[in-house]
Amino acid sequence: MKGKVTFNISGSGSKSARLTIPAALIELMKITEDNREVEITYEDGKLVVEKVSEYVEGK
Repeated sequence: MKGKVTFNISGSGSKSARLTIPAALIELMKITEDNREVEITYEDGKLVVEKVSEYVEGK
């Protein structure tokens, strides 16, 4: 599956990037509006998105 990264520049000049994840993948991961915490890491040249099963303060 291919996608594109969207880049934004805020009014103060800071930059951010966003990546859209298809809804079907979000459903497979059981991510909901009420349970949407994820852990994002970079491993071996890949972005890895994992659902956080329980919110831990400070993470």
